[in-house]
Amino acid sequence: MFHVLLLVLFGFAWFWVCIFLHELAHFSVGRSLGLAPYALLVGRGPRLFEARWRGMAVRLHLYPSYGMTFSPTRRPDTAIWRDIAYFSAGLVSDALMFTLLLHLFSAGYLDGSNRVFAHAMIFGHLGYMVTNLYPRDLNLGGRIIPNDGTLIWNYLRGGAAFRAERYRRLHDNTVRRYEPGYNPGDEPGSAWTDSADPAMVNLYYQACAANEAGDTGASIGKFTALLDAEPAMHPGERAMLLDTAASTVLFTKSQALYSRAIAWAAEGCALLPACPTLHGTHGALLVENAAVLLQQKQADAHASAQTSADALIENGLALLLPLTEEGQAPSDQMIAAHYIAQAHALRGQARQAAEWERRARSGSPSPAPWANQSVRPLIRIAAALFTLCGVLACGIAIDALFEGDFESASAELFWMLPLIAYMTILFANVAMRGRAPASWLPWK
Repeated sequence: MFHVLLLVLFGFAWFWVCIFLHELAHFSVGRSLGLAPYALLVGRGPRLFEARWRGMAVRLHLYPSYGMTFSPTRRPDTAIWRDIAYFSAGLVSDALMFTLLLHLFSAGYLDGSNRVFAHAMIFGHLGYMVTNLYPRDLNLGGRIIPNDGTLIWNYLRGGAAFRAERYRRLHDNTVRRYEPGYNPGDEPGSAWTDSADPAMVNLYYQACAANEAGDTGASIGKFTALLDAEPAMHPGERAMLLDTAASTVLFTKSQALYSRAIAWAAEGCALLPACPTLHGTHGALLVENAAVLLQQKQADAHASAQTSADALIENGLALLLPLTEEGQAPSDQMIAAHYIAQAHALRGQARQAAEWERRARSGSPSPAPWANQSVRPLIRIAAALFTLCGVLACGIAIDALFEGDFESASAELFWMLPLIAYMTILFANVAMRGRAPASWLPWK
């Protein structure tokens, strides 16, 4: 039993290191090619390590479920080969680790009594490599993200045309968050990014890149310059720019720019009166500004500060409360509830503030009744045991396949191998997270 436990721990550590090196390869190549990656995330679950170093944010979690390297989505004036090299770096790391695994197997370190486990490891690593290489889209927390294989294939096939189309889709999808009916069409010049002065479009890409990288000073400065130039664009496009600039001020608590950010948010609401996100940004800024006024009242004893703060809180609540109703976007509900809680705290209403903060922390509604719900410890232990059984079953099947010994594994086992692999991954997810998955079936 102890021997089996050591093997399982070795497999756990192997995949954690593989994911870490995969993301580190992306990050290192991106930095060396000037693509400015700014964050590296590995795993999920309990946090092991978090730090910032030379503009790089690193966060490591316990369970090796996935990894992400964050870099500016829109990178102006970048050679195509740099993007291809950046997206390919993780796959090169995977191949090197697979070569090392085969060397350990051929050298006898994973042979003998470890043969079944070794074959399961080889099978698992092959699956991991195919998952990264085969073109497909990933759904991470509701965000649809193309994997490395998708991006490499499309950049090789389409080059600059694919990148331009990708930037265009990113722009259009961002605008549709504010105006769902926005549809510029496929004709050249139908979107602002197609018809505007290239210098303005480049400034927009630079502002987006700075905003994603956390360089808020540069981001706000570039967005301000872009908005002050007042280029001709669709109301949805300008509202998106106004909200991006205003929300950047809000989330970075740049108090010196609150007045201007409130004006930006108000202009966005005037352009798209039915957009909940714009109302949420406007209301949140009013509450934040009220907090600043109340701090000034305490410091300087300004009698008028209380009256102004009360008016701001009242106006902010009028904008935020409708966003918490059923049918609104989960992100709008959560953010609105947080700032409503802050408004009640400013009024000294501690109980109401605590209740709204609890609602904010409860997160978005689940897509299924059982999705993301905590499971009992007994269920978690059972899921871990099923995971171990699934790994051993895969190892037995692969071992019989390698050795040509089909008497040790029935034909039904081979037919059920894909299902066993799927259920093993599913139960491993439950065992590691302690929460029910969104679906028990792959087609739901």
